[in-house]
Amino acid sequence: MDADSRQEAARAARLDDRERRLDRLEERRNAGHEARDRLADQREQRADRRDVAAMEDLLRSGAGPAQPRADPGD
Repeated sequence: MDADSRQEAARAARLDDRERRLDRLEERRNAGHEARDRLADQREQRADRRDVAAMEDLLRSGAGPAQPRADPGD
């Protein structure tokens, strides 16, 4: 193998190594985004459960949703 071939092989190896490192970085970044999205979904589900529990408490207490006022002109 002559010097040019060795240099070309070394350059190709460095490029392959860079591509692998970039792939790993992208995978970690994507995993971070997925984790962030899962946490946001969990927060939203907890808020929904709290809202439902609060409405159930209101209904059990008899407070129910506000009723529209009757128009005095009727």
